[in-house]
Amino acid sequence: MSRLSTLTMTGVTLLYLGGAFPVAADSLKEQLVGSWSLVQNCEEFQDGKKNCSPLGPNLKGLLMFDANSFSFQMIGGERAKSADPRTPVGPLVAYFGTYSTSDADKVLTYHIERSSWPNFEGQDQKRIVTIKGDEMSYKSQVPISSPQGPFVANLEFKRIK
Repeated sequence: MSRLSTLTMTGVTLLYLGGAFPVAADSLKEQLVGSWSLVQNCEEFQDGKKNCSPLGPNLKGLLMFDANSFSFQMIGGERAKSADPRTPVGPLVAYFGTYSTSDADKVLTYHIERSSWPNFEGQDQKRIVTIKGDEMSYKSQVPISSPQGPFVANLEFKRIK
């Protein structure tokens, strides 16, 4: 067999084997790394009610992941100015810490170090994640207690390029 025929056969064989053994997709952790802008935040209550503006109009949010740590902030847009620049004015939710992921069930677990809600500190909170291209959504795995009743948080994000 000529050298050209041998190279052609080798190339065809490698292409065939490549189709039989697809390259694994990025892990959930690899897909999360980067910065995400909040698109929507909805609270879904057990009675079927849905509140998609729990922190008021003009809500802004940012979620950032590096290889080990995360930082998350949601801040309502309708806030009064404060006379004391060291005292934050709500509505505001912010927390940071480390995180882990499970590729098998697409679960992100926040290990919260500090939070604007002190009762979140030291907690592990799980989110069920769906990522499609530059869009991500997640839901809290366990309902969150509130004065209006327990709800599941459902947030949507867009990757910042």
